Amino acid sequence: MNQYANYLIQFLLEIWKNTPEGNEIKEMVFKHFQEMCRKKYSSFICELFINIISTEEKIKLIKTLDLDYLLKSNNQLQ
Repeated sequence: MNQYANYLIQFLLEIWKNTPEGNEIKEMVFKHFQEMCRKKYSSFICELFINIISTEEKIKLIKTLDLDYLLKSNNQLQ
């Protein structure tokens, strides 16, 4: 939710994407993706996350999302 923390998380995710530390960050983003993608600053983290995860991880992510919820709340971005 913090605009400056957003930059830090993106930076760490980018440089640590294939490390144990990066995996911890990716797991946190995965668990909170649905709420993060709706918020102004954390949505940038979600965008980077989608770009760096594997196809298998993308499929897993899609299966966990409540797409109805996301579509209905599209006009209520925070």
